[in-house]
Amino acid sequence: MSPIVIVVAGEAAPFRKKVMSWNAKDGRFGTHAYDDKKYASWKDVARYCASKEMGSRPPLACAIDFKVRIYFEIPESWSNRKKQNALRGILRPIITPDFDNLAKACADSITGICIRDDKFIVEANISKWYSDRPRVEMEIAEVQLRDLIEPELSLHQGG
Repeated sequence: MSPIVIVVAGEAAPFRKKVMSWNAKDGRFGTHAYDDKKYASWKDVARYCASKEMGSRPPLACAIDFKVRIYFEIPESWSNRKKQNALRGILRPIITPDFDNLAKACADSITGICIRDDKFIVEANISKWYSDRPRVEMEIAEVQLRDLIEPELSLHQGG
């Protein structure tokens, strides 16, 4: 099966913990949890892009290799030389948001659409780049059996 590729145009919005609010209703106090507005909007767009790509195919429920490439906008204030280095990949974004919050946002956006659950992700690669076209690219592929059969490697073995 060929990989599923999803492209979400625009700046990425990282995962953020739910916001809690208190509300009084009928003399009782209760809490309401909701997603940050920017994150919720981005996630909706990403889910729409994912469902367009999947069509009528059911979500995958197998070992998944998940690749995410996040492209950030190059700051206008940078010199032309610095912008060119960013476009060539010489200068990489060492900026917030953190890669783990970006990965969680991406995995959450495809869950239930491309993959049944994010627990099926067994391999992941997340990279951050600069571009004159900010976007998020996600690639979902089944891990092939030959890829799964790898000798145990240990950091202790040295080498």
